[in-house]
Amino acid sequence: MTITADCVLELRGLRRRFGSKIVHEGIDLQLRGQELLALFGGSGTGKSLILRSIIGLEEPDAGEILWHGRTISGLHERDWIDVRKKIAYVFQNGALFDSLTVYENLAYPLREHTKLKEPEIRARVAEMLTLVDMPGSENLLPGELSGGMQKRAGLARAMILGPEILLFDEPTAGLDPVNTTRFVQNILDLKRRGLTGIFVTHDIASALAVADRIAILHQGRIHCIETVESIRSSRDPVVRKFLFPEEST
Repeated sequence: MTITADCVLELRGLRRRFGSKIVHEGIDLQLRGQELLALFGGSGTGKSLILRSIIGLEEPDAGEILWHGRTISGLHERDWIDVRKKIAYVFQNGALFDSLTVYENLAYPLREHTKLKEPEIRARVAEMLTLVDMPGSENLLPGELSGGMQKRAGLARAMILGPEILLFDEPTAGLDPVNTTRFVQNILDLKRRGLTGIFVTHDIASALAVADRIAILHQGRIHCIETVESIRSSRDPVVRKFLFPEEST
């Protein structure tokens, strides 16, 4: 594989199996700086497993994950801390601490990993909540938030340390059309700020709205990686199966 000069994250030959089931049979993927790459694939093809492998929550059986040319797969747990400050994970359900307010949820990473004083933490939390259309929600508990607000609060917490890369795991799953549109707008706002990330989803419309390139995971490998324009006009039957499933019914 030719490595592009602007590649910030690379997966080389990732393999993973669970018993007799082969999930990844040699995943090769490059993420460029200030690019949002959408990752499509059928259920059970290991899309989320790729994201979890990138931040060390899962370990591939073989292959490498490189960040700016440095191999990060196989790190000791303590060494993942610094990586996870720069490669943040946006969980499908927001993954907020139920017993903590929105403010305390967002302040937690700042208290753990920075030397910011409380007024600086308060300002940073307010900035992030404004960015995701949730100003003034600091004192609410997660149970008092709608599903869409929980996801946006999770996004705000993922961004709070200023990561270089965001990994989105089915961020619009379970949202109604209004909240999906709002979340997509949040992503577009982040893109204008230079967002780099991977967007795993079954939500084709949202992915096409925000992505720069689309990767399709099929039979344990990356079947293709193309621009949104190329994907839309592709005659490849695998591509069309994902984009236009009604054609095969």
